[in-house]
Parts: sequence; structure tokens; C-alpha cells
Amino acid sequence: MTDPGRHARLATFGAASLLACGLAESGAAAPESEPLGAEDFAIGRTISTDTSEALQSVILDLDVYRKSVEPELADLRVFNAAGEAVPHAIRHFIPAPDPEPVIEPLPVFLLGPVAPSPADATGYSIDAEVSESGAILRLHSTRRPLLGPATSGSWLVDASTLAGESIVGLELELAPSAGDFIGYLRISASDDLVRFRTRTQRAAVARLTHGGHGIERLDLPLPSTRAKYLKLELIEGVLAADIRGVGARLATGPAPAERHRTRVDGHAVDAEPGHYVYDLGAHPPIDRIDILLDEPNTLLEVVIESAPERSGPWSLRHTGLVYQLEHGGSLRSPAIVWRGGDHRYLRLRIAPKGGGHLIVAPEIELAWRPEQLLFITRGQPPFRLTYGKRGAPEAAFSAARLVGIAGTEAHSLDEASATIGSPHSLAGEAAFEEPPVPIHWRQVGLWAVLLVAVGVVLTLSVRLLKQASGEAGEISDH
Repeated sequence: MTDPGRHARLATFGAASLLACGLAESGAAAPESEPLGAEDFAIGRTISTDTSEALQSVILDLDVYRKSVEPELADLRVFNAAGEAVPHAIRHFIPAPDPEPVIEPLPVFLLGPVAPSPADATGYSIDAEVSESGAILRLHSTRRPLLGPATSGSWLVDASTLAGESIVGLELELAPSAGDFIGYLRISASDDLVRFRTRTQRAAVARLTHGGHGIERLDLPLPSTRAKYLKLELIEGVLAADIRGVGARLATGPAPAERHRTRVDGHAVDAEPGHYVYDLGAHPPIDRIDILLDEPNTLLEVVIESAPERSGPWSLRHTGLVYQLEHGGSLRSPAIVWRGGDHRYLRLRIAPKGGGHLIVAPEIELAWRPEQLLFITRGQPPFRLTYGKRGAPEAAFSAARLVGIAGTEAHSLDEASATIGSPHSLAGEAAFEEPPVPIHWRQVGLWAVLLVAVGVVLTLSVRLLKQASGEAGEISDH
């Protein structure tokens, strides 16, 4: 005797199996998205290669960061003349941890603070006796010693013992002083005590107290310099303390790539005095931020936050002092070392102490080490860089893999072996829109057939269940 209930259960199981098979078939039948071509991107730029190397490098500029709309520059491609995408990678300039600075103390000689006479255009004369290595054994100056605050003066630093090592900065040791001062020094270099070449035109030396804070600036920047002698000249402001010692900060590695810079205006936050928001409009790898204060004698305690969206969430990134002081000269706070990731929005909050409010949002200057685009020169030139495509999938290789495959030593890779031309429009604004969800008609048809089949099977199952229930009732009546 047949069991209608069993048939109904089998039919229901069959319907479920049919639906599951249909889902699997539907997923397998989903067509892969068409590969993107150069004309699908918003912006295109011609790449000019100067060498025939298989691996080329390009420095990315601000326009790439501003027009790229996917995280980590995922919507960036390189195409050859045939319109084929070629392998590429983004190489980040990750600075090595700062080594311990090497400071070498150097002898320093006061040439004197007397203003130059009309007959002595240089303002001083050097009568020196030097050893065969160039070390100064005796030096005579026509100027008197520094007895008080000076508005002019010169000092000679003997760097002959460094054997040609590169000096990248000077650290001064000053005698005690009674009052505040700011002075500006010009730094020149020479190998013969006759011909001097300017290396730093204007470097600030300062001791100040302002708003209960003490500020001291004794570190002088210097472009990498090899010289036997350095001359420090007070060209502006006042120096109220004699220079007792000079330490030379030596280079400990190759010079890093120059930073790119851009300035951004801020906007005051309504109903929140002292709060300003900045839209960077891009995601460059920022590592320095300068807050530019136009009003003199301003000292502010600030908090800087960052966020991926204007609405937040906000993350604390920096707290500290920024200042623009005038005291016989101008002194600005140094750039802020920034570790804010790739957030697009910044928020500046100024503490109420010392005024704590600016009428106009201060301008900020962003600086970052440029990143490299690496690509393999597969196919024929000219090659073309494209970017700006909403929804573009990640297509970059790892930089280490690309360098390894090309057989190139990472340390010998040129910073830029190729250059990119001016941006020109390809797909334009249409590339920035969210891509429409594609309609796959084959899938639609398959789903329609499956749903009809499942409906038929379920209808038969219901009938069989009703039949089974009726037969069971008749048996119970007997």
C-alpha cells in the first residue's frame, strides 16, 4: 500500500533540492565583470619613459590623490598603447626609524660684534694660522669681545676635523642671558677661509617666555654640507648671549625624498567657538602639518583630530602649542609630526586659555613624502596612467614582488625613471558615480523557471498531503 505522506515528504524534499541546485547553478552562471579599459576612468595622463628598463617608476602628485576615489589608490591602472593593463604597484616611502643623532663638538671662535666700517666692507678680517690638515691653530680678529646684547656679529666654526663628513645641522650652546631675544643667523661654508658660500640664509636663534611658556630655539637647519669651516653671521634681530659651543649634526644615511606640499583653508564650526574643520579633498600620506598664524604674538594650545567623514568619528591625533611671535624678529612653531593615517577631514580645537579664539580659521600646510608608481613595460609605448573609477577592484601587485620579478635591487631603483603629463579627461564625472547593478537576463530566466517548477512541486505536495490526511481519517472511522 502506498504512503501518500511519504510521497508528499519526498516531493517537498525534491522542491528544496531543486531550489538549492538552482541557487548553485545561478551562482556558477553569474558572468564575471568585464575588464576595465582606459576609457572607463575619469582621468588619463601620458607616461614618458626615459630608459628602456623593464621596471619603471613614477612619482605620484596631488592630482592622483584628489581624483582617486577608492581606498589605497585601488582605482589606478597603467595601460600600454594597445589598451592592455600592465602590472603595477604602489611603493610607499616608509621612513626608517630615526637613528640616534651623531653630534660632533667643534671649536668656535668669536670674530666680534662690531658693525663693519666703511673701509672694511666685510666687517672683519681673519688672521689665522692653520695646520696641514686645515685645523685653526691661531686666529686674530679685528673685533672686540661680545660684552652684551649684540645686533651684529660673526663666529667661525672649525669643522676641519670631520674629514669631509656631511653636516646637516648645527646645535648651539649659549651663555646665560637675562632677557628674551630672537636673532637670525646666516650660515656660510668655506674650505680656504677666503671664499665663503651661503648654505642657510636665515636661521632663528631664540630664548623667549610667553604666556607662562618658555621657548628656546638653538637648532640651526643646514642643507647637507661638506666644508672645513663654517661662518655664522648675525644678520637680523638681537643675540643677547654669546655662542659658547657648536655641535655639528652629521648625516647618518641617504637624504630622503623632498616633501610635496599644499595648503588648505578651514571653516569655523557653528556654535562652537575655536573649532575649525578642514576638508583635505584627498588622501595623501601626510607626515607633517603646519598651522599658519597670520596674527603676530599669537600662542595657542591646540588639539587636532581626524576623521574619514565630516560627521566623524573623530580620533585624537595631536595636542601641543603653536605660535607666531615677534620679538626683534619673527619666530614660528615648527611643523607638527603627523601620524593621522589617510583620513580626509581634520578638526582643529583651540583651548580657551590665552584668548583661544581666532576670527578667521587659520590656513594649514600639509607635507608628505611622495609615493612611487611602479609598472612593467609590457607591450609598446606610449603608456598611460589612469585613475578615478568608482567601484574599481584592487589590481595592484605588492611592490616587493614587482621589484623582485624585475630583478632590480630596491635600493638602486630610481626615484622617478619616467614622468607623467598633464591630466586630461576620459570618462569624466560619469566615472565617479556608483556603478549600476547589472541585470543578467540569463539568471533572471533561470530564476523564473526555477520558481515555476518549485510552485508546481509544492502544489503537488499540498494535494498529496490533503489526500494522506483524508485516508488517515477514513481508517480511524473504521
